[in-house]
Amino acid sequence: MIRKLFGAAALGLLLFSMPAAHADETPVKPLFPDLISVDGTKSPVAPSIGDGKWTVVMVWATTCQICAIDKPLYSDFYEKHKDSNITVFGISIDGIDKEPAVQKYLAKRDVAFPNSVGDFSTVSSSVMAIADEAVRGTPTYLLFNPQGEIVGVQAGHLNPEKVEQFIASSS
Repeated sequence: MIRKLFGAAALGLLLFSMPAAHADETPVKPLFPDLISVDGTKSPVAPSIGDGKWTVVMVWATTCQICAIDKPLYSDFYEKHKDSNITVFGISIDGIDKEPAVQKYLAKRDVAFPNSVGDFSTVSSSVMAIADEAVRGTPTYLLFNPQGEIVGVQAGHLNPEKVEQFIASSS
């Protein structure tokens, strides 16, 4: 794994360059199984990864103060890019049984990007399988290119401007 720094002004922000999947490999299971929508329907949901858009996945928790600070930033980022080739998807790790509480939490914060809820162990296992490292805390950001390949992982605050700069330099 090669560490890739965003640049001198990145303030220690790291993205990890991940090996590309081979065209003949097909995933055995969805990237994030067992997530449900946080819209009251309790319907299964998964982020649209590899649909021709860069996808930022934010793994978060209702008890995370940094997540609360980052959500408005990523809501603005989502709104700014919703008609472009970049999207955002949130995954709460509070647990499926806490879906009503997560729904109330999001409603109070007017979060623009779509969100789901899952159990920590399932989401963490998915992150391990995708990025070859465990969820080290919240928020954890995963960045996928338009082909659905993981190109970055960041635990902790991630400035959306740094994501824009990375995407611009990689496109």
